Amino acid sequence: MAYDSKHQQTVMFGGQNPGLTSDTWVWEGTDWTEMTPVANPSARFGHVMAFDSAHGRVVLFGGETLAVEVLNDTWLWDGTNWTQQQPKNSPHARYYMAAAFDSAHGQVVLFGGADTNGDVYGDTWVWDGTNWTQMNPSASPSPRLGHAMAYDSTHGQVILYGGTTEVIAGTILGDTWTWDGANWTQQSPQSSPPASNFAVLAYDSMHNDAVLFGGYDGSFAADTWTWIGAAAAAGPVVTAVVNGASFVGGGVVPGEIATAFGTNLTSSTGINLTSGLPLPATFLTDALMVNDKPVALFAVDNVNGQQQVNFQVPWEVASGPMATVAVSNNGTAGASISVPVLKAQPGIFNYSVGGETFGAILHANFQLANTANPAKPSETVLIYCTGLGAVESPPADGAESNGQTTMAMPTVTIGGTKAIVSFSGLAPTFVGLYQVNAEVPATVKAGNQAVVVEVGAASSNSVLLPVQ
Repeated sequence: MAYDSKHQQTVMFGGQNPGLTSDTWVWEGTDWTEMTPVANPSARFGHVMAFDSAHGRVVLFGGETLAVEVLNDTWLWDGTNWTQQQPKNSPHARYYMAAAFDSAHGQVVLFGGADTNGDVYGDTWVWDGTNWTQMNPSASPSPRLGHAMAYDSTHGQVILYGGTTEVIAGTILGDTWTWDGANWTQQSPQSSPPASNFAVLAYDSMHNDAVLFGGYDGSFAADTWTWIGAAAAAGPVVTAVVNGASFVGGGVVPGEIATAFGTNLTSSTGINLTSGLPLPATFLTDALMVNDKPVALFAVDNVNGQQQVNFQVPWEVASGPMATVAVSNNGTAGASISVPVLKAQPGIFNYSVGGETFGAILHANFQLANTANPAKPSETVLIYCTGLGAVESPPADGAESNGQTTMAMPTVTIGGTKAIVSFSGLAPTFVGLYQVNAEVPATVKAGNQAVVVEVGAASSNSVLLPVQ
């Protein structure tokens, strides 16, 4: 299973019942629905799935068939259909490996697994949206299968736990490792779950820890453990860089509003907003560097232990393909992390009411289109977002825009129907904020309708627009 945050659904594929299945089901919070995709991976078990939020697709790899054949095929789920990929490179065929999406580096990380010949792997591979690349870390967990992996977004690390050294009668493991995008580091926690394989691990973003349950250590376990993360370094540590509107990771887009999360980022407390334009490159005790250059800052926040810096990604990072991000606090510079540079990653600004997420979408008179003042069919609404990419004659970093239009015209759907877009560009007098003017389709039904903005193959978060 994997959680598809773009479509707000948990996706499950295949497994044993006691034969093998090739069905796809989605859980949307209250019920399971069986899907009927046009194309489908073959029936299998022991495969891995992870949601690639940088590209808005669930990634499925490998597994074993009823004919005792191990696979190394890669499939992507787009919310409706599976599409088989043809990458130039792929891991060897295997099953019972583990995978997790590393949002700090915009990659699906895959480790280990075994084949039916009894070979057990200890290799690390990453998926970048189109291809698999084998990594060469200086340190690595031992070869294994049946281990558990999850991404710890608080500390910007992939966690790996346990597993077994052989398919049959192997040594059951209880070690913990973390992946930082380049290397594995073995952790030495004061307390640890007993050695086990086939436990499950997932990250709980509400409580900022990873939860591990069950497994097998000669008998089936029913214990629950939480991982609170490795000890933070003394200096500023950036653990994740995300779109400032959608909070989706995977890379940075030139000119966008972005948010860096981490530890020891600031000595200040509360929400601290900069004022005046152009935006400052230093604020309070802090500076944030992209490619070793201080950049324009919107805010430095430290609320209930969650620290973040909101900044504008410089337009010049378009030269890519990677950018480094680091924070300096009180003159102490932290280590940088490297993130991909993306052409676009739309994110719609939003707010929550009654457990539902509504978009920052205005009427033409700049009043909010909400449940008390809904949009009307055939009306043009203003959608506020960031991460739409290159514009004609971009303003200086941190300086206000004057409505420069985007190089690529986005596609907007409202209630699943394509809308007519009359303008796409930077919102005048703002920094890093984009405005898309779209006409509500005349056929859209009344009620809260989903709005999605797409630029090329990159899709935004889905938000709601009340329609009369």
